[in-house]
Amino acid sequence: MAGQLRMSQRGYSKLERGESRWDVERIMSVARLLGGRLEELLPFDTSAGTSAGKNTTKRLIEQYEERIKVLTSQNAQLEEAVRFLRAECEAVRTLHMRKTRMRT
Repeated sequence: MAGQLRMSQRGYSKLERGESRWDVERIMSVARLLGGRLEELLPFDTSAGTSAGKNTTKRLIEQYEERIKVLTSQNAQLEEAVRFLRAECEAVRTLHMRKTRMRT
């Protein structure tokens, strides 16, 4: 399982023993690998409305929302890089065309 999750055996063992915290991304990866749903892996009944369940659900939602913020920021940076590279390509193309015209 550790290899499929792209983590060390030691790190995975810590997760299993409760020495490290699971994050929503890792739990979702395990669910995908096992062919199940995220809810099936959680250690509580989300429909029962227990306070432990609500706290865990709240933490997972917060982690997921934080991940969305990070990915949104990365996406914006990548879009800016694409705009810059397109402008650079256009500048190089224009320069090349001018040199080609000067030679003929």
